Amino acid sequence: MKKISATVILFIIGSAIALAPIIEFKLIPGDGSEGDWFGYSVSISGDYAIVGADGGENNGISTGAAYIFKRDSDTTWVEEQKLLASDGVEFDGFGISSSMSGDYVIISAPWK
Repeated sequence: MKKISATVILFIIGSAIALAPIIEFKLIPGDGSEGDWFGYSVSISGDYAIVGADGGENNGISTGAAYIFKRDSDTTWVEEQKLLASDGVEFDGFGISSSMSGDYVIISAPWK
């Protein structure tokens, strides 16, 4: 009996997923360039997303950056802000990992 229940539940979940529309978005930073590693880390919370680019060259090679995007509508995301480490230097890797929850973000710079 449990086996039949599990099969039914999986079928319902599978059907719901199959019927849900898949929407893709391509986020592009306003100042991105080759080697930035834009998208190395990503996180989303509500209508906001943070995207790390640990290879960015803002204060030297691989100082890194993180970008905040806001969903404007079901089909549009807009870059709101570019975040840089206030004390960033070459090879910090700022943005190699990032996380967002509500009004808070955390961005790592592991080689600082």
